[in-house]
Amino acid sequence: MQFITKQKGGQEMLVLGKKFNFDYAHFLPEYEGKCVRIHGHTGTLFVEIEGEINPKTGMIMDYKRLTEIVNKILDNIDHYLLNPIITPGPPTCENTIIWIKEKLEDDITRNHPGCKLHRLELHEGLGGYCVWKKTL
Repeated sequence: MQFITKQKGGQEMLVLGKKFNFDYAHFLPEYEGKCVRIHGHTGTLFVEIEGEINPKTGMIMDYKRLTEIVNKILDNIDHYLLNPIITPGPPTCENTIIWIKEKLEDDITRNHPGCKLHRLELHEGLGGYCVWKKTL
């Protein structure tokens, strides 16, 4: 998915996005309710990258490359218990999206000049979700 959105000051920027799914288990030890017990979710992650179109390729970033970057990170949590992985914890939707953001932002900044992480949206199952977005 590619779309244009307005940036502060009336300038336009281009944003490239892709959706990813992964499965995980977690528990929230200090929570009062069912989530204190181990349980699983199918996570849906929307990743959006901003940048300028490369005149040679006509792309901000190749979808294949974005998939490689994201899957390299998700491979560390797909079908895993998140509690020992997501630090600092507990592995809430909020802490998990921050963990993903730090890893994605590092790879994109280092390896893709002109591209920046714009927005992440992590859905925990079919109901709740958390959004991280770059502030202007």
